[in-house]
Order: sequence, then structure tokens, then C-alpha cells
Amino acid sequence: MKEQNNFGMMNNSLAQIIQRKDENIVVTNLGNEMVMMNLESGNYITLNNLGSIIWEKIKEPIKVSDLINYLLSKYKVTESQCKEETFIFLEKLKAEGLID
Repeated sequence: MKEQNNFGMMNNSLAQIIQRKDENIVVTNLGNEMVMMNLESGNYITLNNLGSIIWEKIKEPIKVSDLINYLLSKYKVTESQCKEETFIFLEKLKAEGLID
């Protein structure tokens, strides 16, 4: 039986490959933020600078572990904090139907 962590994704999801869905999404950059509208749901999503960077990195299929390693190489953050915050963000994107 697989355990779930406190942010909803399976513990072994570091090997999961993710990719953003671009269909039915309109994106606009506003300064350091990115604003997206899901044309199917009508929901608006605002991404801060880091969220925008992740959105760009998942344009092509990428392992979650590779995404986290990229973020660790760019930002001064602990590995556990990076994993936790990345998983939370990815769960939000998944809930909005924005990633596969």
C-alpha cells in the first residue's frame, strides 16, 4: 500500500512525468506574474514569478524529480521545503486540469 504525504501526491511521485496542458488556456504576462484563464471552466489563475518558471519548465514532459532538482539548483531552499511546495503547486495545477 502506498502512503500519501500531507500534500496529496503519492510518495513515489518523484518519478512521475508531468506536462502542462495548453489547450483551452489563455496566458498573459503582467510584470513578474502570469495570468491564465481556463476557457472551459472560466477560472482565472495567477502565478507568481516562481509559478511562472515552473509553468515554463513543464511545457515539455519532465519528471517531477528533475523539476525539483532544477529548482534546487536555482534557489536557496531546503530539499524538503522545495519538494513540499512544488507538490502543493502541482496539485493545484492538477485540480484545475492544467497538467497531465
